[in-house]
Amino acid sequence: MRGSSRPWRPCALALAGAVFASLVASPAAAQDAGAGPTVTMQALSFAPTEVHVAPGTTVTWTNTSGVGHTVTADDGAFDSGMVDPGGVFAMAFDTPGSYPYYCIPHGSPGLHGMAAVIVVDDPGS
Repeated sequence: MRGSSRPWRPCALALAGAVFASLVASPAAAQDAGAGPTVTMQALSFAPTEVHVAPGTTVTWTNTSGVGHTVTADDGAFDSGMVDPGGVFAMAFDTPGSYPYYCIPHGSPGLHGMAAVIVVDDPGS
């Protein structure tokens, strides 16, 4: 009676399968739910350099380069700190306006060097 000695085993296997399926489906589900855009930190640049979003959107930065970068607002309103290679930083933008930012080691305020801008569009205009 091999099956009766482990009555929990079919349930555990089913649960493990469901957990695996949900983990595999998570990226697609997040995109389907209206996940915000991703900006890539590559070499010494952000790509894309201008992103338009609706209020309340979360923007994600992913560092695909071999060196650390920051995501630092020109006016100091936000700063990711050093994002190591392979690291991620995310931030929600709620208020319409233009949010220029740069990488401290590789750019400077005013869209110089490694710099870009997030534009939160005004839904009323």
